[in-house]
Amino acid sequence: MTAFSAAVELTRELLRCPSVTPEDAGALDVLQRALNAGGFACERKIFHEAGTPDVDNLFASIGEGGPRLVFAGHTDVVPPGDIGRWRFDPFSGEVAEGRLFGRGASDMKGAIAAFAAAALEYLRRHGVPKGAISFLITGDEEGPSINGTAKLLDWARERGERFDHCIVGEPTNVDALGDMMKIGRRGSLNGHEVALAAAGDTAVELQFLPCNARAFLTKPGPFTELVARAIRDVTGREPRLSTSGGTSDARFIIRDCSVVEFGLLNETIHAVDENAALADIDALTRVYFRILEDYFGGA
Repeated sequence: MTAFSAAVELTRELLRCPSVTPEDAGALDVLQRALNAGGFACERKIFHEAGTPDVDNLFASIGEGGPRLVFAGHTDVVPPGDIGRWRFDPFSGEVAEGRLFGRGASDMKGAIAAFAAAALEYLRRHGVPKGAISFLITGDEEGPSINGTAKLLDWARERGERFDHCIVGEPTNVDALGDMMKIGRRGSLNGHEVALAAAGDTAVELQFLPCNARAFLTKPGPFTELVARAIRDVTGREPRLSTSGGTSDARFIIRDCSVVEFGLLNETIHAVDENAALADIDALTRVYFRILEDYFGGA
């Protein structure tokens, strides 16, 4: 088995964990075993807050000093909905016609597996880099986003961890792998109408709900150019730099370092029969591997 086909097998293992927010269902265990086997030091942190579910999170790292590249993502998924409408059990990780089916295949267990496989292959070929490779993985991205990435970053900062750049494996591509990477998000804000009685008349007021889904932007520069070059070299496509879409956990990470998003296609996320092409998982692994070589050296 090559390192790149190993990404598909790791994705299948993750898909077999029904990790509907906030349940972990063993998904972080699967990832931790893979990273431990490659020499990563892993720690688990469960965060709490009144009125919200407890969430399990994983921090993994190898290497010391700088530069420090971190990969961020989430193993939690949205509910599958009516399972009877699915071609296969949404938590079986079935392969058919060159595609891997399951809830989270694109959003975003495939990207987590791809980066893990790429990192392990980099270590096998080049050894521990001068610098550090880290993972910030939460089970709270599809939920309230309170006991996940934001608190994991606070915990890491308190213990002296510092990051220079981050890749979030959200599904960014529209028509083909390599057509889009995100350097920001426009954010989101929710509200509801409230009827008010005034002088015998009824008026309607829009009240906004508390929000942690703020907008962010990473200015184009050497890091975004490095990621775009790796995408172009592997896929042959020039990725469009985008800030579309409402929100992601990158909004928390921007406080600590520059961050971009690049993952699989977003065509089937949150939908019945969510799936990812095996060729795309393979190619994404190669993109991440190329990023690691260009970032740390060893190409």
